[in-house]
Amino acid sequence: MFKKLICSVLSVVLIMSVGVTVSAENATPISVQPRLTYIMNCESDLTISGSQAKYSCDVSSYPEVTKIVVEMELQKKIIAWWSEVETTTVTVWDNTLYHQESCSLTSSGKYRNKVTITAYSGSASEELTITSAEKTY
Repeated sequence: MFKKLICSVLSVVLIMSVGVTVSAENATPISVQPRLTYIMNCESDLTISGSQAKYSCDVSSYPEVTKIVVEMELQKKIIAWWSEVETTTVTVWDNTLYHQESCSLTSSGKYRNKVTITAYSGSASEELTITSAEKTY
């Protein structure tokens, strides 16, 4: 009886000591983002062709939204900080918005489009800031 008990304990110890190798090399990353109350979808884009920059935003919100205010800021990276090149504010009394601006660039560097969206539903509001991918001129 004692031998059976020792064998059982040793078997359990051997099974527990076997390591399991896990590799996350091919794992698909999961993006977890909170659901916004009023803003359904938003995108910020920047394209540079020659010395011309076109920057835009596209916003979709839920039906209860009656007003959207968007501030688009074309920014240039100077050393480690982002500096304002040009800012535009657009207001629509609707629950969707698409707006595009263009600007002539005068110096080379890295640029991005920073967009701050405020969606209103009655007296309540929600604000979200997004940026485009960096583009080089």
